[in-house]
Amino acid sequence: MTARSIDLRETTPDVFARQSCALLAQWMRDVLSAQEGCTLALSGGSTPKPVYELLAREDLAWERVTVCLVDERHTDEQ
Repeated sequence: MTARSIDLRETTPDVFARQSCALLAQWMRDVLSAQEGCTLALSGGSTPKPVYELLAREDLAWERVTVCLVDERHTDEQ
């Protein structure tokens, strides 16, 4: 799998959700075609919610996907 990115700085929330969902779904399909399973680590909050709602409707081998919640606010106290 090669690294890909899309520029979503100047877009509408709907376009952001659709393009992000398409990108995640394709990455997951690529991984699932190459190995037995994949892990999807997701942040919470209202911004990614529409992306996740669309992603949940994707025809993916969800039984081969491990979904984890992460908290990007974690900091290493030193």
